[in-house]
Amino acid sequence: PEVTPEVPAEPPVTEKVAPIPKTTIGVIPESVEEATSQFQASEPLSNDGVPLDPETPISKAVENNTNFIKDIGIKERWFRNSRKVFEKLGQYPLYKGIQKAEVLIGEERVARLKEQRAIAKKIDKNRRHLVFREANESGSVVGLTFDEKRAVNFIRKWANEWADKKGLSPNKRIKDYIPHLFEEEMKSQMADGGKIDPALARMLDDKTQSKITDPFLKERLGATGFMEDPFAAMESYDAVSLRVLYYEPHLQQVALIANDETTPKFIREYLDDYSRRMTGEMSPVDIQINTTIQEMADNIRRLPGGTKLADALSRGNIAGIFSYNMTGILYPLWMGFKATTAIRNLSQHTLIIAEVGTKHFANGIRLRFTSGGKAALKKSLVLRGRKQAFLAGLDDSFLNRMPKGLQQSAMFMFRVADLQNVSDAFLAGYSEAKSLLPNAGEAVWIERGDEVAADTQFLYTKMNAMAISQNAPGRQFAMLTTWTGNWMELMTKWVSKRPSSVYTGYETATGEKATKPPWSSTYKSILMYMLIVGLGKLIEDRERLKAWEYTGVTSLRYLAGVVGGEFPGLELQGAIADFVTGVAMQDERMIKSGWNNLRRTITPSILKQLEAVATGEKDWLTLLFYLKGKDFKFKQLEDKWEKGWKPYEDLSDPLIRAKEYPTLNANTARKRWREENPLIEAQMFVTGRFTTLSSEKARKEVLRLIEEHKIDTELIKGYEKVFGIDTTEDLSKAQKRIGNLEKLVIGEEAEYYDMGRFAEEVHKSVSSQGKGKVMRDGHLLAVELLNAEDLWKPYFDYEESDARKLYRQLNPDVEAQLYLWGKIQSFENPESAKELLRLMNKYNILPQAINAFQQDPGKYDELFTQKFELEQRNFDLTAQYENFSNEEAPNYIGDKDERKLAREKFKEDNPDWVADMRRIEAIDNDATPEITEKWVDRGKKIDEFGTGSSEAKQWLLDNPEAHKWALDNKLLTDDGSDWNEEVIRLNVELSGLEEGSDEYSLVKRKIQAHSEGFTQIDSFVSYYQLEDKGFRRERFLLENPDFATEMKSLKGIEPPDYIPPEEYDDLIEKETRTPEEELKVDAYDKKVPFNQIDNYVAFYSLRKPDDYPDISFYEDDFFLMEHPEFYKEVYLGTLGNQRADFRLVPPTRKMLNKWIAYNKIKFNQSERDKFRLDNPDLDDWGVSVGIWILTMSEKRRRAGRTPGEKTAEEVEEALKEIREIEPVIPLR
Repeated sequence: PEVTPEVPAEPPVTEKVAPIPKTTIGVIPESVEEATSQFQASEPLSNDGVPLDPETPISKAVENNTNFIKDIGIKERWFRNSRKVFEKLGQYPLYKGIQKAEVLIGEERVARLKEQRAIAKKIDKNRRHLVFREANESGSVVGLTFDEKRAVNFIRKWANEWADKKGLSPNKRIKDYIPHLFEEEMKSQMADGGKIDPALARMLDDKTQSKITDPFLKERLGATGFMEDPFAAMESYDAVSLRVLYYEPHLQQVALIANDETTPKFIREYLDDYSRRMTGEMSPVDIQINTTIQEMADNIRRLPGGTKLADALSRGNIAGIFSYNMTGILYPLWMGFKATTAIRNLSQHTLIIAEVGTKHFANGIRLRFTSGGKAALKKSLVLRGRKQAFLAGLDDSFLNRMPKGLQQSAMFMFRVADLQNVSDAFLAGYSEAKSLLPNAGEAVWIERGDEVAADTQFLYTKMNAMAISQNAPGRQFAMLTTWTGNWMELMTKWVSKRPSSVYTGYETATGEKATKPPWSSTYKSILMYMLIVGLGKLIEDRERLKAWEYTGVTSLRYLAGVVGGEFPGLELQGAIADFVTGVAMQDERMIKSGWNNLRRTITPSILKQLEAVATGEKDWLTLLFYLKGKDFKFKQLEDKWEKGWKPYEDLSDPLIRAKEYPTLNANTARKRWREENPLIEAQMFVTGRFTTLSSEKARKEVLRLIEEHKIDTELIKGYEKVFGIDTTEDLSKAQKRIGNLEKLVIGEEAEYYDMGRFAEEVHKSVSSQGKGKVMRDGHLLAVELLNAEDLWKPYFDYEESDARKLYRQLNPDVEAQLYLWGKIQSFENPESAKELLRLMNKYNILPQAINAFQQDPGKYDELFTQKFELEQRNFDLTAQYENFSNEEAPNYIGDKDERKLAREKFKEDNPDWVADMRRIEAIDNDATPEITEKWVDRGKKIDEFGTGSSEAKQWLLDNPEAHKWALDNKLLTDDGSDWNEEVIRLNVELSGLEEGSDEYSLVKRKIQAHSEGFTQIDSFVSYYQLEDKGFRRERFLLENPDFATEMKSLKGIEPPDYIPPEEYDDLIEKETRTPEEELKVDAYDKKVPFNQIDNYVAFYSLRKPDDYPDISFYEDDFFLMEHPEFYKEVYLGTLGNQRADFRLVPPTRKMLNKWIAYNKIKFNQSERDKFRLDNPDLDDWGVSVGIWILTMSEKRRRAGRTPGEKTAEEVEEALKEIREIEPVIPLR
């Protein structure tokens, strides 16, 4: 297996993405939904990885985080690694983001694949289609095995998680589940770009692929359109979806730069090619090569038997596959299975020393064994990315079969050494940065560590590889040139004293410089390296240490030989061709033939030394020796012991044998000698010269030597044969069958050899031999059963179910045995499950051998979930709660009401237990960890406020995904469709306010507005905040016509026809008012027109002066006459008065003044008469209105008449009055 540190996932480039799941798959945390939502509206990409339309806008966030572009040359375009190219472009932060995304994708895919392949390994390839069908439609397939049922559960869980993220409707999760899931993704891709990702297309059968057009499908694919392999489906779907999730934001930035009109064509082409790496598209060179291959395939198809080869040549990137597999086989031939290759790789420690100096190099090695150093290693992107690519040209671009396994084993020693290199390089840089920038913080120290690791150990990941390596010819070229190019980059850096980009970047950002110049920014680096090389050459011929091989320089000479055609194992080209072609065509016979030919030429090497270095038991310097093809410790022991073996070897000489054993032949003599020399026999057994032992004494000596020298017994050839353990024959055979699939018929349930069947075998032995004999024979599992049967006898003696339940709760060891032997199907005490797992582990019992697990594999999987941990932790409290209703329990409460109260009190006293019960409820309903914790949070709300409270409803509104989950799982039934969200939120706000306060009244009014259906909430509140007295509310309606419409519609309130101005409200709100203000109020109250208010006040303000004579006050009459509009509109119209008679009113104010003067003459009639004579106009007016009968002049004339004249006039006047009588109506 690969020896690499287990590195937990960090948040993705977009900062918030959840960690890699360990016990489940497909769980992409809240940070995933957040990351996905940020970029879901990103621009559609063309084949070149840039937006189709250069005018398409790119989000401001991307623009603001993209630096100014700098130019590059042809060297960067094709032959420099991406890290250096992006540095020169001025886009190093963009590269760092892409590097992190690549690592996260790789880690998550590895985590997912590991879990998927563990399940797949247990499923027969010929029966995978049955698992596929059952996963697609539950209940459609019967007769599945235990492992197949587990696989179905696993696949549906995986599909559910992706379906939730993709929004697949529930009705598409019943039948043809996986095809529906793929269709959604394929349709989305066809809509965006008119093509399907190759990883998804792998799942389509050939017939279906030929139907894919644009529009996407003429008819729905259904189950028959896909290859029925659920594991290929999961792998394909994950490959696409993870790439989209992590790379999308960086593709936007690349697109922004490539589309800029100022970006040079050379850079645009480089970025176009680089974006293809992220999208997984074929390079233009490979497209051209494959076009040629396709033409060749068309010709081959016409030949007899050529169809199969032509099909293989027409499928996918055949040029890339051939190149990848050829490169993949050349590496093992060139470097694999050789300890010297690994040692040479370890020699790159010299580059670390030269980069940081001996102090920090040594401190880096020390840090390997500290908690701080180990924690820092887990954060190194370079180290984490090493899992995906540790050799040039072999990144994770192509999925393949045999070569990957071959590379893993053949290159194991090389990878262990590489792990050591990268770890020590990182920690050396980390140490240096921590020393030079103590205040910078861990992020800067880690970044410097990654820089040292990348500079001295080089990066081979796809996203860092030079551009030329991304096509078929360049992939093999990269194998021969990458190390050289990287080495020259480092030499140039040292010679030019180029400073660390981490230190310069930190200084630019903060102004803080390193406490002293870093080692690599002086000539010390190149001088140190030259010294190491020189010393190596000097001691090469004198010492066992092959120093010249370990300076790194020989790699140049070695590569030169390779370029010249001097491949080790060049004579095996035929075998290589068979192997690679067989993989490309999926031809099992050709694969096996080629592999067998290769195996015959490979000599395996012992790996313990390298493993010891990897685990920290030894230092890398101990490896600078050519090893003998087996562990060096064995070589040392053999050198020490072999002198004593000569007498044994001499027995092959007849003369010597005749002297020592004259009567024995050669074989018998050797046997006798071994019996007489048990120590030497033990030494020769340990070192592999013997595989048997002749005596008990020799056995004891072997065991003593193993303990004394701490020898790994796996390396002793005959150890198992000699020191094996004997067991009872029949029961041992039966035990080996436990868990075996005994019968499998389609349409029937699978039959396993389970624990019940083994118990039957034990009972047969007991019946025939007696229990005592079986116990004495000591077959461990049989003894376990017989002891268990004694333990569980009391359980079966109880007849009542409550009593049995209590017994199982109190005796978890007994319950575990009952479960193990198939007597029960569930646990009452979670501790029993722990005991069960211990027994399964102790006796190596497979889960399908236990009846309950066989019937429902999910029960077994539950033992490793959070639910099991919760049940275990809360068992005592749960039992106490449940036993309130168990008549056999000591805390039983018979009265239902009292029991209810006791349980309520129990919940109040144990809030943590209540929370865990809700977690279990959520887990039982397939909740994600996030939903589970939210469900607990909701529980706290309803405990405090009640299920139907506004607080509880607001929580559901704020957590729609949890609400939907609860509805889907029938935990809640109210979907909130008739809720008034604003009222709910306001009710919650109201509950926190003091009743009677202004804030309380305000919120209360808002609630009223929402409850009554108003949309103009603020206007509603403002309306009712106005005084009901006066016309402020009416005026508000007039000023807000939309709100007035709602008021009329919802409450029947509308503004009146007459609404006085604000002055009116100001007046009526005054505590005291002047007479004039009172008259104004009176005028408004009587709805006097606004333009007549002042006239009204003036009219009714008229008052007779104190010195005014006792006559009528004519000012009001004059006012009405002088203001005809007021008279008409207000006096007559608004106030409804009768018409005024102005006939008795003095015709002019001058006349009025004379009349007033006349009346001011008191007690002097002669003076008054004289005033009349002096003012004949007044005298005439007075007679006309009936004040006087005759004018003064007429009186004088009449006084001078004769009696006859007087009589005649009087008669005439009387007759006239009779004829023309006209009554006079006085004015007042």
